[in-house]
Amino acid sequence: MKKFLNHSIFLLVVFFGLHCGDHTSPVPTGPVAASTVPFKVPELPGQAFSDALAKNPDRVSVISGAGPGGLTAAIALNKTGRFDHIIVVEKRTQFARNNTVSIQPMSYPMLKHLGLAEKFKQEAVFSQHVRFFEKTAQTGRFEQIGGAFPGLPESLDYTQSVNDVFKNDLWPHYFIELHKLQTFLAKEATALSNVVLIHGEIEILDSEKPADQRRSVRVKSSSPAYSDFLIQRPNLIVVAEGTKSKTRTDLRFKMVRSPGLENQHWCSGVVSLNGALKKAEVRGHISLVVDRTRGRFSFGIFRPATGDLFVNGKIKNENAGRETLDECMKRNAYDILKHEAPFLNIRMPASRNDIVLPADQSTLIGIEPLRAERITDGSNLVLLGDAAAGWSPLGGIGASFTLSLYPHALMTLTESLNGSPAERAAALDAYGRRVQEIIDFWHFARKA
Repeated sequence: MKKFLNHSIFLLVVFFGLHCGDHTSPVPTGPVAASTVPFKVPELPGQAFSDALAKNPDRVSVISGAGPGGLTAAIALNKTGRFDHIIVVEKRTQFARNNTVSIQPMSYPMLKHLGLAEKFKQEAVFSQHVRFFEKTAQTGRFEQIGGAFPGLPESLDYTQSVNDVFKNDLWPHYFIELHKLQTFLAKEATALSNVVLIHGEIEILDSEKPADQRRSVRVKSSSPAYSDFLIQRPNLIVVAEGTKSKTRTDLRFKMVRSPGLENQHWCSGVVSLNGALKKAEVRGHISLVVDRTRGRFSFGIFRPATGDLFVNGKIKNENAGRETLDECMKRNAYDILKHEAPFLNIRMPASRNDIVLPADQSTLIGIEPLRAERITDGSNLVLLGDAAAGWSPLGGIGASFTLSLYPHALMTLTESLNGSPAERAAALDAYGRRVQEIIDFWHFARKA
C-alpha cells in the first residue's frame, strides 16, 4: 500500500496562473462561474508611490501573477514581516478557470501557519472518501486500496527533503474549483495592509546589468484609473506567471526537457451524471483508477455543489489512432463509474456512448516535461511554481506545492536577503536548489 500511495497519489493540477504544461486546446469555456479579480491600487498616485518605494527598496517585493502561487507568495512574504510593500501584478480581470484541484494534507500545516486554514476549509469541499483501484501485472485484476480519510497533520517539517515530506501515506483531503481558490487567496492577500493587487504587467529593466546588481521593474498599468510607475531595485521579484511566462522568456531563462520523459496528452472536464447518482448523494468522493498493465490513469471528483463528475484521464494511444476528446472523456468516466458503482449506488450507463458531456466543458491538454535551466538571476529575481516547470496531472502535486513547499522556500530565502552579498548569493542558490528538488520529485517520483 505505501509504495502505491507514495508514487501514485493523484492530485489534479490542470493548473494556473498555474497551467500544467502547454495547452494544445483552450481551457473549457462553457457556462462556468467566474469572479472579478479584486484589484487594490496603492493609496498614493503612481509617481508618489514610486518615490515612496525608492526610500527603502529592501522592504519592497514584486510578484508577477495572481494565480494561487503568486497570491500565496504574497501572503507568505507578508508573514515574514520583512516587507512594507508587496506589489502583485495581474494581467487578467477575471478568475474564470473551472478546473477542480485537490489538495493533500501536506498543505494544511502551511495554511495554518499563514492563518488561512479555517477559512480555506469553509471554501473547499472535504473529501469524505478517497478510493484507489489499481491493476498490475502481478495481480492481474483491480484491487481497492484505501478508504476513509485518515486525518490532517497539525505540523510538518518543510525543511525535510521533498521525498521525506511525502514519505507517509498522503491522501487528497479537500478539493476546490480553481477560480474559487484564486478568489479566496486574492481576498485574503488584499486584506493585508501592505499588499496591493494591480491590473497590468511588469517590465524588467536593467537587462544588461552586472550580476550583483538588482533589477528594477516598471509596472505597466492596464487600469485607466492608475498610471505606470517604476520600482527601483526591489529586494525581491517573484515571477509566478505560469508555464508560458512572458517575463521568463524576455529574460532568456532557457527551458529544457527533463531526460527520459515524453510528451503526454490528457483529457479533462465535466461529465454529467444525468441521473446516475442523486445530487444529494454526491458528497465529495475522490476516485483514482490505475491500470498499470495498459498505462491508463483515470481520476474523478464527484462534486456536490454541481452534482456532476470532474474527470481527468491520460489519453489512450499517444501516436497512431489517438483517442478523440470525447472518446477519452467517456472512457475515463465509465471506468470511474464502474468502480464506484458498488459504493455510491450508481445506475450505470448502458455503455460509454451513453455518457453525457456538457458542451464546451472539456479539453485536451498537451504537456511537455520542461523545466527552467536556472531558477534565479543571482540578484533579486526568482521563478516560482509553473514558471519554473510544468508537468503531467499524474505528477499531481503542483497545487499542494503551491500551498506548502513553495511559500516555505520563499520565506526561507528572505531570511538572508539583507545579509552580506555572499549570504544573499548563498540564499538564492539554496532557493534554486530547493525548487530543482521539487521539480525532480514532480517529474520523476510521480512519473506516469
